[in-house]
Amino acid sequence: MRNASLFLVSFILLAACSGCLRSGRLPRNEGQHAPKAMDNYLVPSYDLHDTLLLYKKTPCFGVCPTFTLVVKMDGELYYNGRQNVPMLGDYKSTWSTDILQTLEDKMQTVDFYNLPKNFDNPQVTDLPSMYLGYTRGNNLYTVKCRYQTPQNLKNLAIWLDQEIAKTQWNLINPNNNHE
Repeated sequence: MRNASLFLVSFILLAACSGCLRSGRLPRNEGQHAPKAMDNYLVPSYDLHDTLLLYKKTPCFGVCPTFTLVVKMDGELYYNGRQNVPMLGDYKSTWSTDILQTLEDKMQTVDFYNLPKNFDNPQVTDLPSMYLGYTRGNNLYTVKCRYQTPQNLKNLAIWLDQEIAKTQWNLINPNNNHE
């Protein structure tokens, strides 16, 4: 009886811990499946090769831009354009330390880590979602923006869109757009 109780308590603790490990990550099945190359960068760590920023827009019933941008700690960028964007497929590039510092300044200005994790209203349909995730230490803090997104986050998204457009990209997989 004692072994059964110990097993049950161990199982509950293990289940609770595994739930904690998933918290803060972007749901991978939002819309369409994320490309496998991107999945490797959705789990942040202290390593300079891992995720600093996650910026994702999901589809709607209209012509909403659908893409994922991952910025790694060392400034490497991965972009996957899926639909209604000028660049379809997988791309790679880098951002300078100046752009990364500007990004850090903007994240501090919007007080990113103190924002609620969800701006949404399930009663409102056919809106695309925008996910913004930023790493502090070993935690990718992710905010879902779908409904009544604050203007400071909209401005951050506009800045990111402008930086994506200015970046010189190298196509790494033209057939991975999942349309």
